[in-house]
This record gives sequence, structure tokens and C-alpha cells, in this order.
Amino acid sequence: AISGLLFFPARRRRDSPGAKAFAWFSALAALWCLGYALEIGATTLPAKLIWVKLQYVGIVNVSSVFIVFCLQYTRRWRFANNALAVFFIVPWLLLFAVWLEPGLGIFYREVGLDTTGPFINLDVTYGPLFWLLIVYSYTMLLAGSYLLLTLGHKLRNPYRLQTYGLVLATIFPWLGNGLYVT
Repeated sequence: AISGLLFFPARRRRDSPGAKAFAWFSALAALWCLGYALEIGATTLPAKLIWVKLQYVGIVNVSSVFIVFCLQYTRRWRFANNALAVFFIVPWLLLFAVWLEPGLGIFYREVGLDTTGPFINLDVTYGPLFWLLIVYSYTMLLAGSYLLLTLGHKLRNPYRLQTYGLVLATIFPWLGNGLYVT
């Protein structure tokens, strides 16, 4: 809900550097969370797979939008804005693979249900394209955090603190995602 609500103030400031990308980042993070909540609530494999596929619209794009935000916010992007699409080629190809699963066996090797806990959970064995997504996403997040840190060193307060706060805010989703994946 918080991610979704952040969309509105960012959208109102759309002329500020990085505001449009931040608005998209907020919307995609909210979509990811909503899809995950609906996946947890689903009780059948087909229903869980529908919600997983919805989640992945957010999952595959959130790190690309983050690097776009960081490039725009730090004013490091020197090319036309339509060239930013280069950051979405890999995610969109991976999203296409997710939408073809299960069946290809290259994003998920195996998919089933785990009924041993209090909730019926999706039980997956990750395939090579999943690990490609992890490497790509974490690389984009690391690069974006680096851009923010280097900008933060150049700024005075309160902008320095704001920039460092953005970096700190990225650490928690990284840790949560890392724990989920492992």
C-alpha cells in the first residue's frame, strides 16, 4: 500500500529529475506486492501461477526502473530518453519466458504445491533464466546505489541525507529478496 501511495506525489512532481521513473518504480513495487499477497491467498496451482505471472510484471521491471531513476536523479544520463529502453530488453524477454511457464522449464525447472505448512505455498525449482534475472536485477540495483552514493558525497544536507536515505531504502528489499530466494 505504501509503495502504491508513493506513486501519487511522485507523479505530481513529474517535471523533477527522476520523478516519472520513481512513480513507475512505486507502481511496479506495489504490483509485485499485490501479486504476492494474492498468490499467498490462492489455494490451487493454476491460481497461484496466475498471480506469480502478474507479480513478474513488477519483478522484472523494478530494477530497470530503479537504474533509470538513479541515472535521471543524479543527472548522469546523457542520451535521449527513448534510449532508456535498452534497460528493459532483458527484463521483457525474461517476462515473456515467465508467461510461457510452466512448460519450458527454463525459468522454473519444476513447479508444485507445498502443503506442509499453515499456508499452501508455491514450490519451485529455479531454472537458468531465473538466475539470469537475479544477476541482472542485483547488478542494476548495485549500479543505482553506487550512483546515489557518489551523488550523496557531493551534496549538502538535507539533500545528502535524502540521497543516503534512498540508498538505505534499497537495502531492505535486497535483503528481503535475498532471503526469499535462498
